[in-house]
Amino acid sequence: MFSKIYAKLKNYIKENWVYYLVIVVTLAILNFPLPYYVMTGGGTIDVSDRASVVGEEKQKGSFNLAYVDELRGNVLTF
Repeated sequence: MFSKIYAKLKNYIKENWVYYLVIVVTLAILNFPLPYYVMTGGGTIDVSDRASVVGEEKQKGSFNLAYVDELRGNVLTF
């Protein structure tokens, strides 16, 4: 039973090898690393509980820290 399934699969791949080759080449090109980095948006953190501003007047508002993520560039992210 396994040999029949294997033979059918082998024949199917032999008949459609061009499609698999195109998929493999496309994935290889899209994952090719480039000498660039991509900055993506991160988020914000409220740091008012860790840091305080000393002054004469109390002002309304918040003290936030913003961060970003840095990804290695490839053709897909470019």
